[in-house]
Amino acid sequence: MVAAYTNEKWRARAFGVRYVVSFSASACSVPLVAYVYGATGDFKYLFFVLAALACLMLAAAVCMPVQVQRRAATYVRRRAARRGSRNWRGHRASLGTNGSSLK
Repeated sequence: MVAAYTNEKWRARAFGVRYVVSFSASACSVPLVAYVYGATGDFKYLFFVLAALACLMLAAAVCMPVQVQRRAATYVRRRAARRGSRNWRGHRASLGTNGSSLK
C-alpha cells in the first residue's frame, strides 16, 4: 500500500518511515500492557485501549482523499494486469492449446 501512495523518488523514505513507526509501536506495546495491568489489575481495559486505537486507524483510512484511493486502485489493477499477461521477459505470452508457451 505504501508504494501505491508515494512517488517513486520518495518510496525508499516512505518505507523507512513505515519501519520506524512499526518498530516504535511494538516497542511501546510492552510498557502499555504493563502500565494498564498495573493500574487496573485486569486486561479488560487494555482491550478498550486497543479498540480505540483500531477506531482511530479506521477513521484515518476512511478520511483518505478519494484521489489517492483511485490512484491506488489503478496501480493495483495495472500491476495485476502486467503480472497476468506477460512472461518473465516482459513479452506477451502466447499459449498453445494445452497451455504451454509457444516460441
